[in-house]
Amino acid sequence: MGSAEVRRNEGYEPYILVSRGEDFADPIDAHFFAKTFPTLFPIGNGGPRLAEENSVDVAECGDVDLSVDAASAVGSLLSSRNMSLESWAKVVLQRHGGRFATHHVFAFLVFNMLARSRNCRVSMMSVKRQNFAEAEGIVRHLSAERLEAAKVELETSGKTSDGDVNKLLRSLSLYGFRQPMSREVRLSMRRKIKSLIIWHGVPAVWFTLSPNDITNPAKLKLASYRSREPEEAEAFLTSLDAGYKRVRLAISDPLSSALFFHREVSMFFRYYVRIGGGVYSDASTSISVSWRRTSVALSIFTA
Repeated sequence: MGSAEVRRNEGYEPYILVSRGEDFADPIDAHFFAKTFPTLFPIGNGGPRLAEENSVDVAECGDVDLSVDAASAVGSLLSSRNMSLESWAKVVLQRHGGRFATHHVFAFLVFNMLARSRNCRVSMMSVKRQNFAEAEGIVRHLSAERLEAAKVELETSGKTSDGDVNKLLRSLSLYGFRQPMSREVRLSMRRKIKSLIIWHGVPAVWFTLSPNDITNPAKLKLASYRSREPEEAEAFLTSLDAGYKRVRLAISDPLSSALFFHREVSMFFRYYVRIGGGVYSDASTSISVSWRRTSVALSIFTA
């Protein structure tokens, strides 16, 4: 959490001094989300690791010497109440009231944390041809103990004193899990499209669906009902006489935009394309590709 202080001195232009507290919220801490977003968690807990939060609270209250029964109860609580970050985020983002969905930072922070968590499970790396021989020699001589020591140093200070590990990190040009819209995903989709063209022939239909229609009536209803009761939401929708008001409502709830676009595309494939007997005759298969320009290109292959 940070704070901003405005100071005005005579003869000088006003400026803003940003200061932070001495204690930073550690992402490993069970109370990380409660400390980072106090307005979303007014009672101080409610994160994905609720059982660990409760056990920490009990220990801080002075009940450190737990009995065997209490320890077993805490153990069962840990196994039954904790949730994965992704499952917990889906629950709170769709909670009635929309406090989490309409927050300006929460959804993006959770997305970044999930992306970093997936990146920790390294599945692919790329080394330049001129560095391959050196990297191969370094990998052959690295031991588990050296890697563990380098891991501890990187976690604590962000640097390591092991020269071979530093050379290996510099030679790696790409590593991590396949993320949406990443280079690996684009290459994989390109290979799939080429395979379908070879098997089925040239696509019969090419067209694009754009999620930029943020003022769609269905999208506006999703956003208005998120934080209002039904009667209040209907009255609010009728008051949107100006275009900028509709746009402001649409962009105030990015989760509703994502839900609307997902439902639109899913229903298009389910009820219009309908592999085997849709409105596009007897389509044998279809494939969709998401582009960076917020659009989805759909290819329909007919038998």
